[in-house]
Amino acid sequence: MNPRVTLRKALDDPALLGNVLGVDICVNYEPAEKSKSKIHVDLLPLINNGAVDLLDHERLVMQLTSLERRTSRGGRDSIDHVPGAHDDLANAVAGALVTAYKRPNLRNFHKPIIFPKTGGA
Repeated sequence: MNPRVTLRKALDDPALLGNVLGVDICVNYEPAEKSKSKIHVDLLPLINNGAVDLLDHERLVMQLTSLERRTSRGGRDSIDHVPGAHDDLANAVAGALVTAYKRPNLRNFHKPIIFPKTGGA
């Protein structure tokens, strides 16, 4: 039996049109205002200025550091993962941080996150 999940809002890169959600039921699905590439561009100064802190999470660090900036023939920049790699966690974190940072009432929360113990001793 699958646990019940309540999803109030889902944001996605408008170019992907919901392909990555993979859920049967989604309430209030909205395309994101920005593409994932633009979100990564907006995240970079937040990281460089120390405005946000990232978790020392191996998969997150690997995905963020393996992103590449490419310039098309038309001169347009895009940021994306290399072929065969993944960027799902990096996109989720970047989107959450950029969205929270632009909403000042969400910025200053400092409650510890307590993870439940699972299995083992």
